[in-house]
Amino acid sequence: MHDGPASHLSDWVGTRGEVPEGQRAIDPRPRSAGIYAMAPHDLDAEKAVLGALLIDPEAIVEVTDLPPDAFYRQAHGLIFEAMRALHRTGQAVDVVTVAAELERTDNLEICGGASYLSGLGNDTPTAIHIAQYARIVAEAAQGRRLISAAGKIAELGYARDPEASTRAVEILAEANAESTIFGTNIVAKTGARCLAEVSSAPPSAPLLGFLDPLGHTILHGMGGVGKGTLASWWIVELVARSHRVLVVDYEGHIEEWSRRINGLGGAEARAGVMYVSPSSLAWKGRRGAIWAQAADLHALAVEWGATYLVVDSVVPACGPTDPLKPEAAGQYAAAIVAIGLPTLSLAHVTKADSPTYPFGSIFWHNLARMSWSLTRDGETVQLVCRKANNYEHLGRFGVSTTWFEGCLGEVALTPYSVVLADRIAEVIATESLTVTEIVARLKVEDEGAVKPDSVRAALRRGQKLGRFAPIDDRWRLS
Repeated sequence: MHDGPASHLSDWVGTRGEVPEGQRAIDPRPRSAGIYAMAPHDLDAEKAVLGALLIDPEAIVEVTDLPPDAFYRQAHGLIFEAMRALHRTGQAVDVVTVAAELERTDNLEICGGASYLSGLGNDTPTAIHIAQYARIVAEAAQGRRLISAAGKIAELGYARDPEASTRAVEILAEANAESTIFGTNIVAKTGARCLAEVSSAPPSAPLLGFLDPLGHTILHGMGGVGKGTLASWWIVELVARSHRVLVVDYEGHIEEWSRRINGLGGAEARAGVMYVSPSSLAWKGRRGAIWAQAADLHALAVEWGATYLVVDSVVPACGPTDPLKPEAAGQYAAAIVAIGLPTLSLAHVTKADSPTYPFGSIFWHNLARMSWSLTRDGETVQLVCRKANNYEHLGRFGVSTTWFEGCLGEVALTPYSVVLADRIAEVIATESLTVTEIVARLKVEDEGAVKPDSVRAALRRGQKLGRFAPIDDRWRLS
């Protein structure tokens, strides 16, 4: 039997209604020393949520999923709904406007008047922790829902309803469906998706033929090899195709980016590029590695309408974390996902003769969707695709740049085999030479030599095309 008065049920059930006349009231509340336990709630957390919104109305974006009925005290739910109504219509949220909104709905007196609202703001120290306060409120509301479900199931048992078992399963299913974070279904809150709902069509072509259209591309090479120059050319081409590019420069070289992009595309190209340096004094967001700044960068990208991200470069973007450690690559990859844009990252290599992986690290190579190396091969700068998830190998290219009066004017990419074949043709135009002699002739002071294997491959390819002909161990033009 129920030990307490039926009117006390309104203190613990999720809905604060009265028990219907004639219905048995079953009170499942746990007893401790003969005293009923209070329904889960935290009035201080509820007041803190409301006070935080009076301090910083824009903080409401952090609690948009919290329903008004999550508040235990009815007045608090009414105040929160008034704040949401004001925010939805673009009005100010303060003591005066909230009081007016409550007055309009005949709820101001129920909520304690304007003086109670003023106390909420005065008693809340900061709005920074509003999400944490809201989570406390939501978790208490969830506890009350579970208690309510348990009460309903207990009533079924006392009633000896032949359909009790079936109905109990339904009640549990309903309670499970209401298992929420801030009132939103957990499937929606976590962004989980059934793969059957996702397209399995072949991927779209790489942007410009070189950049993953959805994920992370890394361009790595020794300092001074031209990564920024090539990236600038890609940026100009993206802007010409109606992209808006956000350049996040941890090295702080805004003038270099402006000069390069202006030389390649002029003012029109520069108008399609937003620049920010998170290591500069102008940056007012969080300091540290890119993963600490991902939320700020995401907000900037959304506000400006960016469609592509360029990061220069990976080492300073990792802050104090050693980029050779596996966790650095993992945290960086997670930051790119959080920012939410396809991304080109510029990175270095540890050795001039080991261009396969960024920093010589397999972790960076594995976590990128596409990877390119940029190296000098004699006079030629060579761009090589090291990895391309979802695509066939994208090839090898020679990169050439043209300068006009000290300003970058043009960047061109040519299949590397064509570039090397032209250079070989120049050195054997007047005499037959061995592979070793060809390599020596192609050598440029302080820039190393073309690799013998590359020369042999170019000669064999040229032989098939009728361009080169072997004579014993020497080669000549056909």
